[in-house]
Amino acid sequence: MNEGLVLLAPDGSPQFATTRTYELFGCATLDDLRRRWTDLGEPARTALEHLAESGVTPPPIHVEVATAGGPRRLRLDIERARAASAEGAARTAGYAAIVRDRDLADAVETDLRLATHLRALSRLSGAIAHDMKAPLAAVLLHLELLRGTLDDDREGQAPRERRLRYVGVMKDELGRLNRALTSLFTQTALRSEAWETFDLRDLVHELEFLIRPQAQRQGIALELSPGDGVATMRGHRDAIKHAMLNVAVNALEAMPDGGRLQITLEPKDDALALSMRDTGSGIPDDVLPRIFDLRFTTKPAGCGMGLYVTRSVLELHGGAIRTEPATEGACFRLDLPKAAEA
Repeated sequence: MNEGLVLLAPDGSPQFATTRTYELFGCATLDDLRRRWTDLGEPARTALEHLAESGVTPPPIHVEVATAGGPRRLRLDIERARAASAEGAARTAGYAAIVRDRDLADAVETDLRLATHLRALSRLSGAIAHDMKAPLAAVLLHLELLRGTLDDDREGQAPRERRLRYVGVMKDELGRLNRALTSLFTQTALRSEAWETFDLRDLVHELEFLIRPQAQRQGIALELSPGDGVATMRGHRDAIKHAMLNVAVNALEAMPDGGRLQITLEPKDDALALSMRDTGSGIPDDVLPRIFDLRFTTKPAGCGMGLYVTRSVLELHGGAIRTEPATEGACFRLDLPKAAEA
């Protein structure tokens, strides 16, 4: 396996580690690992304190350790470990940390994002292509009209103004088609992994472009409220857009016979709250705890990766995703940190 496992005592010190853990940390003994673990410093200590106080799993920790082969970037996912007491009740036995090579983990998660990205696009591409038929039909029609004026040899039968009008319509329609194709290509590729500062409202409008044709085909009313005020954040722009697309496509699939999808962006003091509320079939209570698990799906043709990838992307950015109570359908809220104004 490419993952290491470390069992930590309640005080946070390593008590056991797998062979892969030693390889990742570049050490040979448990004592060496304990020294290196201590060198991790504040990030690991803060995560353990957070877990001990709240019981809520903290976001992954990203650290860099020195090894004989040079610096290595690692990702640590820490969970509470429990064991049964003599009376059969669960008690805290310390903590368990999964250790991953961050570069390898990033590559795997990029592949997961690409797989779910292609799945989402395959769901939407038919409706987008259908929308592009309109400008093509208009161009063909006006080409026929223009050819008719050229075939008629009678002087004055086809004034220059009419021909120019036909050419102008074709130019406008071809421009519209070109803009749609350019927008589609620039929005559907996973391009850059570099961090950048961007306006989340722009992503809301790009998301609308991708899902509106399919929403119209299914009879779904799409309601957007991009909000006012500063909505800038810093991160992987394409990854955030793809995370939003995963949730939106799930909403469309939950409303095959029509409904309403509300997308609302609310800039807060130091955070951005994006809500997607649909009027679909909803999420059963017995399924709710598992919807973010990898490979878990209730759909016959589902892959069980969309919400897992979405949660991973948001946690990477210091954000989170959760469900909110809904009188009908389902509501997902995506929380993301706002970029500092400076």
